[in-house]
Amino acid sequence: FPVGSSSMKPFPPVAPNGSRSFPKSKHSLGTPEWNHYFIRAIDGEVRLWVNGHEVSGGSDCKPATGHLCLEAEGAPVEFRRLKIRPLDAAAGKAAATTSPAISPATSSTSTAPSVAPSAEQGFTQLFDGKTLAGWQGDVAGYEVVDGELRCRKGAGGKLLTAEEYGDFDLR
Repeated sequence: FPVGSSSMKPFPPVAPNGSRSFPKSKHSLGTPEWNHYFIRAIDGEVRLWVNGHEVSGGSDCKPATGHLCLEAEGAPVEFRRLKIRPLDAAAGKAAATTSPAISPATSSTSTAPSVAPSAEQGFTQLFDGKTLAGWQGDVAGYEVVDGELRCRKGAGGKLLTAEEYGDFDLR
């Protein structure tokens, strides 16, 4: 969620300082299991699903377009099979209107569906499993091992996509 000078209005529950959304329920699997994340961004609203359950999000994201950021703060973290599906205005609008949800945070009709789609159609690789091609920022804090993007021990930092995105689905 927001890093640097970006901002958003987080859905509850929120951090004590109100700057970020905390998970409304815990669905993360312990080590050595892999967790499946799905992120949808439409018209400045972002929602996060963990293992098929919507857990957090926010609205009024500013900017609504930009680089995607993976962040690690020196703790072991690994990523694999990162895929993105950019949504053009029509696709974003269709996704938002096909399955609108009532957001408990705002008690109004949300612009993003509350159910994470599972279709692979339209997704492209964001990480090739071999190199850090297409990434910028703290690349020295990461390495590729056995097809996984790993935070180097005691390193990490912000790893940004070289490309900028607007409305998208990320898994």
